Amino acid sequence: EKEAATELERSYAFGIATFFQKGAAAAAGVFQQVSEKFPNDPQAKLLAAAFGRTGYDDEGKPNPEQERAERLLNEMLAKDPDHPLYLYAYLTIRAEAPDLRGDLDRARHLCQIAPGYAPALHMLGHYEVRNGNIPQAIEAFSQAGEAYRKWMTATGVTHADCPGWVKAECYGAAALATKGDYEIALAVAKSVAAIDLPADRARSEGGQLLLWEGRTLETRLLMRRGNKADIAAALAALPKPDKHKVYGKTTHSVWFYQGLAFIL
Repeated sequence: EKEAATELERSYAFGIATFFQKGAAAAAGVFQQVSEKFPNDPQAKLLAAAFGRTGYDDEGKPNPEQERAERLLNEMLAKDPDHPLYLYAYLTIRAEAPDLRGDLDRARHLCQIAPGYAPALHMLGHYEVRNGNIPQAIEAFSQAGEAYRKWMTATGVTHADCPGWVKAECYGAAALATKGDYEIALAVAKSVAAIDLPADRARSEGGQLLLWEGRTLETRLLMRRGNKADIAAALAALPKPDKHKVYGKTTHSVWFYQGLAFIL
């Protein structure tokens, strides 16, 4: 109303406000209008696709909005097939598709044009797993974790603010277990569970992943293997209640621990 900044900047602000007020579908409509008025701004198109995607039906076919979002990004890639941002956006909205065989080359190409970029390496790991290439997935997740580790060292950021590292390590351990390398997978799980998390960082994104995923990873891997001695080992690997008290009421992850204990 005050017409502050530029019209394009106001349009972005309105689109985000619409998302919080009315949801993703409404926001997608706003950014679609923005992209039509400012055709040389690719970010608006990317946001229209991101907010507009709706996934796939029970038969694995894309919903109409999902199909529209994929078509929009495919059109952008047809004009600029080597643009890493376009590729990453496309692979992101396609990640849960029932069949990813046709997208693996794009995931590999992304890592070629954006070498060493941790999120792209993690994305490649996901696509390799979904295509049944477990050794290649393990390597991709390992490279993603190392890239995140270097970034944390260079910037001084901790695990609490680097959820990507936690995800890469957990996905890598799961891929190792899929391959049958349980001893290595369990060693990775132990190292992730041992990471210290200050009580005041429990609500951070990385902190939540450490509490929910990292500290239960060993238990869940043992449950998956299911050997005779794994039940007792899985119970023993669960976080101890007295050590969890420091987080108070800032997380409900203790309920997850209890649920796993009940199942075991």
